Amino acid sequence: MTLNFFLAVATAATVSGCDWFTVDEGGQVNVFAAHHGTAVSSAFPSYGSEGVSRVFTNDLGWTIRLTEAYVTTRSVELVACDGNTTNVTLYWGPWAEDIIDVGDTVVQGIGGVTSAPASYCSVRVKYEPFYYDEITTAGGGNTPNNVEMDGQTVLLTYTAELGESKISGTFTTQAKVVAQLDTSKLNDGVPITIANDQRVPIEITLSKTYDRFFDGIDFETATASDIEATVLASLEMDSKATIGTYLLP
Repeated sequence: MTLNFFLAVATAATVSGCDWFTVDEGGQVNVFAAHHGTAVSSAFPSYGSEGVSRVFTNDLGWTIRLTEAYVTTRSVELVACDGNTTNVTLYWGPWAEDIIDVGDTVVQGIGGVTSAPASYCSVRVKYEPFYYDEITTAGGGNTPNNVEMDGQTVLLTYTAELGESKISGTFTTQAKVVAQLDTSKLNDGVPITIANDQRVPIEITLSKTYDRFFDGIDFETATASDIEATVLASLEMDSKATIGTYLLP
């Protein structure tokens, strides 16, 4: 649906007399979202397919079955090497990414911007609460299936097992966290660069590593604050930016 939306916008722009692929000064940047597990031996792990619970093991040996998971991207900013910022328009408003219903490494178009010529050394991603009344429905939609996600940055429903211990729960947080993703060498060793006459859109995929959300968590003793700390740390430290829409480990 989201890729079709990009095509529809491109077609509309051409009909209206504007060339989507040619901007007089600068060019188009399209932004996508994705998620995956931690790469092992130069490959992403298979924890479960689209619409199926993700099952993985944390560093303390707990086997975790993640049955529901949402993470909200509230805003995305392109940060030029000179410090100037360009805000990316999120087409459906803050994006509550569904980690379970969408397959791992599957990209979803979430926004874009026409940028003036610039070299971008980082992308600033703000993870903050999602609110249903902020959804922009024109051309698509982004509606979590669980109304408990309203007002939350993250929602995770899980069962964790270790030996004879089995613990189930739902974690939510309204906390905010910023991930500053380095893109200074992302484009063949140089920053992401928008040329004066950029004719081909630049595509950037922002991804999350969800199997790190429970690092260091002993579910028998961990508090909600402990889980919050690890989830927020993972979003800040383990999010990454990739040029294009094909994710490489």
